[in-house]
Amino acid sequence: MQDPIKPVPTPDQKFHDGNPSTGELGTIVSADWLNTVQSALQATQQEVLSVIGSNNGQKADPARQDQLLQAIKQLAWGGNAKPTTLAGYGIADGLTMRPPLGDKVDLNNIVDDGLYHNPANAYAANGANYPAPYAGLLFVFADGEMVYQQYQSFNNAGCWYRCRYRGNWSQWQKLADAATTLAGYGITDGATKAELKAAVDGLVSGAPGALNTLQELAAALGNDNNFAATITNKLAGKADKSSSLAGYGINTLALSTAQTAQIFKTTPNVYDNNLYTNGTLELRSTGTDFPALGLHRPGNSAVALVHKSYGDDTLVLKEATGSEYRVWHSGNDSQIIKKRRYRVHADDGTSWIPRSPLAKWASTMRLPAASMARSSPSAA
Repeated sequence: MQDPIKPVPTPDQKFHDGNPSTGELGTIVSADWLNTVQSALQATQQEVLSVIGSNNGQKADPARQDQLLQAIKQLAWGGNAKPTTLAGYGIADGLTMRPPLGDKVDLNNIVDDGLYHNPANAYAANGANYPAPYAGLLFVFADGEMVYQQYQSFNNAGCWYRCRYRGNWSQWQKLADAATTLAGYGITDGATKAELKAAVDGLVSGAPGALNTLQELAAALGNDNNFAATITNKLAGKADKSSSLAGYGINTLALSTAQTAQIFKTTPNVYDNNLYTNGTLELRSTGTDFPALGLHRPGNSAVALVHKSYGDDTLVLKEATGSEYRVWHSGNDSQIIKKRRYRVHADDGTSWIPRSPLAKWASTMRLPAASMARSSPSAA
């Protein structure tokens, strides 16, 4: 094809008519310019004829006005009408809209690339390997040993996806949406807010105000995150259950060594060989020792209540200085405690002889005061 035709040599590069009345001349067209136009028209016509001739070798036909159009269609669409498919335009890498899915279709067999529309819930319910019994759109993309499928339900029930690899389909997985609950995300083993609140309420239920929060409970445990182990270790060092002080490792008390007195639980006013049976507490001696109850303040004097054997039940209050005060029965004497002057008893060397008129008489008569003490009613 030739270069573009040069414009006419006028100031505005346009043609102008002449004006005889004024003597103005029209635009002068030179032979050179006309020859250029003619050459250009011929070149263009030849180009058009070349296009028409490409359509199965057609020749120019003056009676037809569609030869150029048909030639162009042949070049663009292979001589057919406007394509309705990607393949019609020669596009081989586009996603194809496939025919709709019918009834009782097995999605495991849909492996060609494309979009497949399922127009009915019944088709999904009657079909096989659908993720849900709803109408929807199936997307398929295959590449080598992998086939990807995605299914979107029409009613927003969800979107599912899966993949086939080496002939084995995985299970459908549902995409999580903007759910507001654990169940909305398919979580079945998580605790809800209500369950957590119930657990915390149960933990502090009935606790006093100072211990009704986890922080307060932690503070009460000394903020020891190993509290259970700490308590276990402390319990491991406790003494085992025992029936004696020695069993608890106690060897510094008065009863840590063998004693001659025993404490029993007895019943008041019930005697068995002058001993109480079960009921109250009894301080009982063994052997020939006298049972006594001592009262001692360290660094000071001590006193003791002693049950002495005078052939009767005699209770004596004895001081550390050696002085004794005998406790008398009110039926025998008007005084509950009667002071006695210290004398050595002829029998046990620890008894007392009262200074009674009878004793004075015995002294006058030079009789042994001890024998008078044993025969005197006041000594009984």
